[in-house]
Amino acid sequence: MVERAGEARSPSTNFKTSIYCIAYLDILGSKEKIFNDKNNEYLNTLNMLYEDVETECYPLFSNKEKKEFFIKIFSDNILIAVNLENNSEEKNIKIQKMLNIVANIQNEALDYDYLIRGAITIGEFFHNDIFVYGKGLIEAVNIEENIAIFPRVIVNKEIIQLFPQYIFEDVDGNYFVNNFVFNFNSLKFETLKQDLLELLKNNYKNERIKQKIMWIISYYNSFNNYWKSLAPHSCQFITQEDINNFI
Repeated sequence: MVERAGEARSPSTNFKTSIYCIAYLDILGSKEKIFNDKNNEYLNTLNMLYEDVETECYPLFSNKEKKEFFIKIFSDNILIAVNLENNSEEKNIKIQKMLNIVANIQNEALDYDYLIRGAITIGEFFHNDIFVYGKGLIEAVNIEENIAIFPRVIVNKEIIQLFPQYIFEDVDGNYFVNNFVFNFNSLKFETLKQDLLELLKNNYKNERIKQKIMWIISYYNSFNNYWKSLAPHSCQFITQEDINNFI
């Protein structure tokens, strides 16, 4: 280890944090899958998903915005951040794009039977080629680890106020990204209904995973209940009878 003395013990850099919109996402169950990944199948599946993350992200931003956009993927975590400080007039547009990106990632991961939990915050953040840092990041990680619990992406109060149309309130009083609203059509929801029931069937004996799948089914039904006033013929509820028949 380098031993510093005298003036060398003072940092030569003058880094500063800026205000960012930060999304921190975790793919649930990955640690077990990684540990049991004998043929590197999960490694390559994750890589495919992460390639799709970049495909989802970059087209939504202009060339100017891409310079203020940051993405870092490590193991089973995805960190996405966009600088808000220097473009206050574009702040809301960037936050809206972040919500879109996160919802698309959630929906695509669900297509692969992966569940995502996380948080989106607005706060201080810094990054370079070596490390990431900031109060906003700590807040997002803390929410993901200790508050989100279920496969949902919790958002902070400022985002709720800006874009209530993209947010869903949970029974515990937390607000999360309404990812289904970004990807709604009747055919998709018929497929999703079958996928969720199949996912439940495959994990019914694992109480921890089952609890999270049942949460998604409850959210799925709540969204359909909200949507039926707009498109009643396209709703596809998952009933207790459906569950009983599947398992």
